[in-house]
Amino acid sequence: YWSLSAYIKKKSKDAINFIFEFEKAITIYAKQKQFNGVICGHIHTPEIKKVDETFYYNCGDWVESHTALVENHDGTFEIINWADIASNNEFEENKKALHASIDLLQDKGRLVVISFHSMEDRIVKNFLKGRLENQENTNAIKIIGKIIKPSLDEINLNSRSRSAILRVGEKISG
Repeated sequence: YWSLSAYIKKKSKDAINFIFEFEKAITIYAKQKQFNGVICGHIHTPEIKKVDETFYYNCGDWVESHTALVENHDGTFEIINWADIASNNEFEENKKALHASIDLLQDKGRLVVISFHSMEDRIVKNFLKGRLENQENTNAIKIIGKIIKPSLDEINLNSRSRSAILRVGEKISG
């Protein structure tokens, strides 16, 4: 008697054991080489964890999980789900808001934007430099000063602030 469910269970257990052995072997290797962590993908589910004293970052499988591993400005990593971002249309909404801000500002008025994600910040930076796609008023705003990041005290009070970046732009008269 052959059972399909028993066969699938065995194959699933074999796959899970393989993944566990892979994680164990790769983190042992990283520790021997005195690496801080391991970044890999395309197996198992996306996750960020510590195996013993070694960081293990797995971006997951793009086709099944629609995830990516991204590094924030402060060097921390996070897993983003592209399907969530695309379905919420977050980036396009950010672009629309930036474009609309030009009409709301008076000459020499300042636009202050805080972004918490590197892809958001890239949109803001390109907008302030006049390089955002479909940007009509490429000379309407300029960057003022340098970016501002949270201090260690701020990060200690609110750990989620560690990836924040503040940028300031000024509307050019005319």
